[in-house]
Amino acid sequence: MAGSRPPLSEHSRMALRNPESTELEEMADEDSDDPIDMLSSKSKTSSRRKAGPSRDPSQSLLNPTIDLPPKCEVKSGSPSSPDLDLLFTRFGQLHLSKPKPKFRRRKWPESLTPAQQIVVDEGLRADNSIVYDLPGASCGRKELQKLSSPTHWLNDEIINFYGSLINLNSSDPKTSGDEALNVHCFSSFFMIQFDLGGHPKVSRWTRKINIFEKDLIFFPINLSNLHWVLGVINNRQKRFEYYDSLGGSGSGVLSKLRRYYQDEYQAKKDEDVDLNEWSDYQPEVPLQSNSSDCGVFVCQFMYSLSQDLIDQNLQEGKVVKLFDFTAENMPYLRLKMAFEIIRKSFLSDQSYYH
Repeated sequence: MAGSRPPLSEHSRMALRNPESTELEEMADEDSDDPIDMLSSKSKTSSRRKAGPSRDPSQSLLNPTIDLPPKCEVKSGSPSSPDLDLLFTRFGQLHLSKPKPKFRRRKWPESLTPAQQIVVDEGLRADNSIVYDLPGASCGRKELQKLSSPTHWLNDEIINFYGSLINLNSSDPKTSGDEALNVHCFSSFFMIQFDLGGHPKVSRWTRKINIFEKDLIFFPINLSNLHWVLGVINNRQKRFEYYDSLGGSGSGVLSKLRRYYQDEYQAKKDEDVDLNEWSDYQPEVPLQSNSSDCGVFVCQFMYSLSQDLIDQNLQEGKVVKLFDFTAENMPYLRLKMAFEIIRKSFLSDQSYYH
């Protein structure tokens, strides 16, 4: 047949079985498309690599050329096993980052399930004297009654109990979700003490806590005993954040967060902190439609942030709502919180995805 190569000699076959042979290089024609020539060309390339500088591993992964291991036999019809092993090994060295799942908004029901409602009703009974305790917080029937009525304002006990539940959830891998962050929620009395005496008044609050290792630090704040808001120190994104369901200015709270961070850094590390890369952040949030739901909003802000249940994506340049609840969900969320306080655990978010 025109253009066909003569049969290989026994010498060539032996050389093919030994890629280290230099005699095979002398036989090779680099311009040929023949598999034998291609193999010998690779041997030349391999020799040049040994003599030249080291090759970027990432380029090797992208280049389909594979250096055959010594004593590798070529079998027609399918790649050799050593070749495949080497290929899989190289691809196994790729480190692919796991994409963040697309944000899914929870779909809130209008009421608890019958079984959940029975639990709450039992907790609201007049003869119920049970006190629900967590480290640093406790709630009783009086607090559950505040949650059961849409016109009642939440007190410190409810806010702090929910914050303690968030702390337990964050520190326990059995209860925290895959998206849960490393967070800490301070008591609502923290900023009151900081206002009264500065950092010396609150220095003992962090004897067992390193706030610089946390993703987020929450500060539920009662403004003038009239309105609940949330301040956040975000170590991940280097931000001082403010969340207010009335949409008020957060400049005063943001200034306190910055001052506290500086004081705590100086006290713990004995040096000044550089905050030039830090920024203030007050995003658009759902607003309350009455004068009594601010505490519920603060608790839901804290929980959603702690579980990373927020949407920070931008779609076509438009601001996307960070949170997936609104004022119309507050009656249900109040009862949900009452149930969670009684059970001392959060309801699974998976039940809200339909």
